[in-house]
Amino acid sequence: MKYRNLLYLITCFGFFVSCSSMKNSELTAARKNVTKNQSENFYLQKGYEYLRNVGESSYDAIANFEMALKSNPYNGHFYNEIANCYRGGLNDFVQAEKYYNKALEYGFDKNYVYYNRAICKYNKGDLSGAISDSKTAKEKGWLTDPYGLHEKINLN
Repeated sequence: MKYRNLLYLITCFGFFVSCSSMKNSELTAARKNVTKNQSENFYLQKGYEYLRNVGESSYDAIANFEMALKSNPYNGHFYNEIANCYRGGLNDFVQAEKYYNKALEYGFDKNYVYYNRAICKYNKGDLSGAISDSKTAKEKGWLTDPYGLHEKINLN
């Protein structure tokens, strides 16, 4: 029985590593496909186009938002757009939270950034962080709860 559990753990670990590798290879491919030497606005609009056509799980959107970020690394809005893809489309709450933190660090202090970061914290098991960010979002005027987070964390 002990060996069966060990085999199961090894198999699961291999699956997660291969999924991570697939994601990295998809993002690498998307980065290679980005049109080079364009304006910040071009990359931003191209990213939004991918969001409209593919959704937030678009690696092409992330790659274009990254290019916009390269042209202006202090623009918190670009970090927010990348974070939305990681949170909403790819369910990578660790990466998403890092990008939301950067968005806030660079002055993109919008109520929905706190709400979205609260979703990440909740999904990572950081209940106190989720409550804190949810309260901040509400204080800043965020009135909706499309994720149902307030009920999940008993914040009403």
